[in-house]
Amino acid sequence: NCSPRFARSTVYKVPRTAADAAATKLPIAVSVQPLASTRDKEDAGAVEVAAEAGPPRCSRCRAYVNKFVENWPRRKAAVGDEARWECPLCGAESPLPASYSRGGPELRAASVDWIVSPGEYSVRPVQTRVVVLLLDATYPPRDLETLARRLAAAPGLAASRLGLVLFAGCRLFFAR
Repeated sequence: NCSPRFARSTVYKVPRTAADAAATKLPIAVSVQPLASTRDKEDAGAVEVAAEAGPPRCSRCRAYVNKFVENWPRRKAAVGDEARWECPLCGAESPLPASYSRGGPELRAASVDWIVSPGEYSVRPVQTRVVVLLLDATYPPRDLETLARRLAAAPGLAASRLGLVLFAGCRLFFAR
């Protein structure tokens, strides 16, 4: 169950049969807004977790622990007293950190945002951000100069690649 701001149905009760649905001639739909704002003391169902190592990952396919993990946690005498989990994608068993002895945040919340370093989840180095702006060049030059000053002061834009596409009667391309 959730607040109607997150999910709302067009009907209060769903017809049991297709014949009943056809007879009512009501559209049946669900409006979903997972990122709707919350009110005071209302749980959005999301959790932010700051962790050094991030969430546990499968040792074979690198999938993250999620709500579909079965046999949580699995203990085997052959492995010792180490808790393990079975990956729902490939079926491999992987070790489970001690902090997950009662289940992780993935099992308690609808959404979990992990705050980890890019090296933890990225195989390749992080790529340079590319920003492409489409601008109408029919505006007065002073407006474009103001835009250029604001772009120069934008945080993090110095480390980005910037592309400008200006258009008026023709197209002009600039790249930095």
